[in-house]
Formats: sequence, structure tokens, C-alpha cells
Amino acid sequence: MMAKKPILQAVDAGNNIVEDADCGLSVEPENVEAIANGIMELKFMAPCQLEKMGKNGYEYVMKYHTYDVLN
Repeated sequence: MMAKKPILQAVDAGNNIVEDADCGLSVEPENVEAIANGIMELKFMAPCQLEKMGKNGYEYVMKYHTYDVLN
């Protein structure tokens, strides 16, 4: 997220930071077909959509996960 790139999350977590930040896609973990479909979905997105997701992720990290915030 700090790299301002869209995220493809395939993790079963208690929260969904990718959804919260609107910075990419979440797919079912350990599901090869779902992961492949997620990759293809990102591949065919418009560059402006990908850029927006990357920016959203970066802004989310800077707002909620910097050292100043976490201290």
C-alpha cells in the first residue's frame, strides 16, 4: 500500500483492510481460480482505476498506520 499499487488480498483475516481502504480486490484464500480471476480483473482495469486504488491504499496507511499514529 505504501508503494501506491493496487492490492490483491487472498487472506482470511478478522478485518478487510483492502476493502476498508478501497485499494484493491479481496478474493477467497487458497482458491487458485479466485486468485487468477482477481489478477485478470486487475489486469483489465483502466489505468485511472488502478491509480485511484493505489492512492487510496497509500492514504489509508498514512492516516492509520504510521509510527506517529501507532505510538
